[in-house]
Amino acid sequence: MVWIIITIVLLVAFGPVLYLLPTKKDRRLAALRQQARLVGFVVELKPVRKLNPDARDRVTAGGEVRVPQHDSVAYGLGLRSRLEHLKPWRLLKGAGTPQPVAGWVLDDGPTKDRDLDYVEAFESLFARLPSDTVAMELGVRVITCYWLEKYPADAATVNALHEVMTSLGEQLCDRDEQIATEIEDRNS
Repeated sequence: MVWIIITIVLLVAFGPVLYLLPTKKDRRLAALRQQARLVGFVVELKPVRKLNPDARDRVTAGGEVRVPQHDSVAYGLGLRSRLEHLKPWRLLKGAGTPQPVAGWVLDDGPTKDRDLDYVEAFESLFARLPSDTVAMELGVRVITCYWLEKYPADAATVNALHEVMTSLGEQLCDRDEQIATEIEDRNS
């Protein structure tokens, strides 16, 4: 009887500790993010606006208004140089207009009226992004991919994403330098 009581006390005492152990999913995501940091990404948890949310995403059962958003992870990669002529933009994956790249819609934020004809040239790179990517963003010093890291994403997925984003970043920097050259030629 004493042993039963001791066993129950130990289970009650150490039971909550088991909740602190990471799950298989937590370990997979930690390994994924560690690999991302090793190849040069800056990883942050950042929500992104849902493009076409359904009613459950907009309002709770109690009538409270929700902000429809994806709980995504931002994988940012620094560009080789500061972009002086290409303006920042954010593209959301989904249906709508305008679509500078097939299947990608320009966000309503400060990028709404940008001339993004040049982005069409990157359609093949956008097609190589992970299927659960929800947005891509260009800043003056960084390009960022927002994705959901759904299974079966692994280290190979991170490496492939790094390859795509490095190529995209190089092409964007080249485009910016090309614009700078054209401006210098016009001013000469």
